[in-house]
Amino acid sequence: MSRDYKNIKKSKSNPQGKNSGNFFAFSVGIIIGVFITSVFIFNQNKKIYSKKSELAIESNSEQKDKTNEIATPQIEFEFPTILEKREVEKIAEKNYDQLEADVSESEVYEIYILQVGSFKNQKSADTLKATLAFSGLSSYIQKKDILGKGISYRVLIGPFEDVKELEKAKKILSSNNVNSITFKQTIESKSM
Repeated sequence: MSRDYKNIKKSKSNPQGKNSGNFFAFSVGIIIGVFITSVFIFNQNKKIYSKKSELAIESNSEQKDKTNEIATPQIEFEFPTILEKREVEKIAEKNYDQLEADVSESEVYEIYILQVGSFKNQKSADTLKATLAFSGLSSYIQKKDILGKGISYRVLIGPFEDVKELEKAKKILSSNNVNSITFKQTIESKSM
């Protein structure tokens, strides 16, 4: 069975018209649903708030009646009474013997510092400091601004109070072919 498509009439219906009718019905349904839901929720909230306000009014009036009938008990705290009952042991004062110092006495002693190098850049000073550390000597770098010459980094060892320790450090330096200059400082300390 074959079908004759030639004689079938084409319908002149507009497919966009069907879709716009469906969209209109859908949007009207949504609007009505939202309206009904909001009315329902509003009525429920109104009932809840009216019940809460009635309960609040009732509880306030009941509290006023109770305050008139029964005196409110006062709250007593225990910590003030506990603190009053406790006794604190007093610590005996210690008497320290007063040391009488003679202000006129002053102690004078000498220290020695070895300067093993003075450099324009810090990297060279750090290299010498590392070399001295490998030989067993503790050194430090002092940054000094010299007028007319600029900044100088001095590598120093010490201070030494004992001349024997100073001579021992000089022997270590001479065995490592490092020259040094000795500075002597006199320090005066007054006891008060």
